[in-house]
Amino acid sequence: MIGVGAGLLMSSKLGSWGIAMTAIGSLLPDLDHPKSILGRRFPLGSALGIRHRGWMHSLLGLAIFSYLTSLINPSLAPGITLGYMLHLLADSFNPAGIAWFYPISKKRIHIIGIRTGSVAEYVINLIIIFYITSLILF
Repeated sequence: MIGVGAGLLMSSKLGSWGIAMTAIGSLLPDLDHPKSILGRRFPLGSALGIRHRGWMHSLLGLAIFSYLTSLINPSLAPGITLGYMLHLLADSFNPAGIAWFYPISKKRIHIIGIRTGSVAEYVINLIIIFYITSLILF
């Protein structure tokens, strides 16, 4: 959701493909989770034994996916990069946090402790949805 919202806000810069790429970019860090949207369709990450919230949830993962996207199609890289970065930022609000500087440091950093699936997460998501909708409509 955060990727679609950001893509819509940046649509004048990213274009319609940018909106889609931002949404996809926001899903990429969870490729390592077998129950994620992409992890269910492409179980490569969990099949290779990649630990959830490991390197894919770090600046290293961001750099790798951004670079690979720029090699494939440079015009899609800004959307993928934005979506990926927003996912990392959102996961920093979870109590588990993420290891931003993996492999240099495995210390997980979290900003505040909002659990996935909690009432607080749904309230924040609703606020974001209303905010984005108001920006688009007004």
